[in-house]
Amino acid sequence: MLKCQQKLDGNKKCHKQECGYTSFCLQHQSAGGSRRVKFEHPKNKNLYSGSGLLLIEDCYYKNKKQPCALLFYDHYKGGYEDLGGGYEKYHENLETTTMIEAQEESANLLNVMDSKHFQGYIDRKPMPRLAPNIWFRMYIMKVDKFNDHLFYQNLKHIKKQFKGKKVKKGWLEMSHVVRIPLVELFKASSKSKTVKSINGSRVPISRTRMYLDKDSVKRIKRVSKMKAKKLKLTDYEGDEDFLQKTKTYYLE
Repeated sequence: MLKCQQKLDGNKKCHKQECGYTSFCLQHQSAGGSRRVKFEHPKNKNLYSGSGLLLIEDCYYKNKKQPCALLFYDHYKGGYEDLGGGYEKYHENLETTTMIEAQEESANLLNVMDSKHFQGYIDRKPMPRLAPNIWFRMYIMKVDKFNDHLFYQNLKHIKKQFKGKKVKKGWLEMSHVVRIPLVELFKASSKSKTVKSINGSRVPISRTRMYLDKDSVKRIKRVSKMKAKKLKLTDYEGDEDFLQKTKTYYLE
């Protein structure tokens, strides 16, 4: 992996097209502006607070192969949700936000380097009463596999590297991963606090992120029927010390 040659600047951004970097510059990830910054979409002119990535994977539920959503437990919020976060002023667009957040919150296990891999999206208003004009975009991608053990292994390694040191909380934000059958996720309402996982247990979910309207359900169903993206597992090849010895699924 090449080191980014750009100077540290909140208005700078690192991505494949500009510097040939095979990942997002970690310095610039932490150099962004306030989370209150909103992205005005050039097409629909809506204001977005951020974006995320919902992973879909086929799994077995009630002895039948069914599409499931991979949700991650945000221990700061106390609920399971997609991989995502707030837009920051150094991000080029919502796709950039999504790719950075997915890498961080998956503990470097998922590194999507091109938005062409996203197979759909849904737009939602996370807080329609408090912020009726603010949107959140959730991209959708179906994958052929996701190794939970490697996620926990990467997370454990990153925690060990940063023991006693200050670290951008995004790398340590998610602590668990669970699979939720789509048939169960679609049953959740705006008042639902839990949803049933593939093992039958009920787990807490983020109501602001995971409540899905009819159009969102339709879009997710469409992606669930698409061909899954094949994730290629490799050793981390960058020069960031705290990510050494971690495993990564690259999608270039």
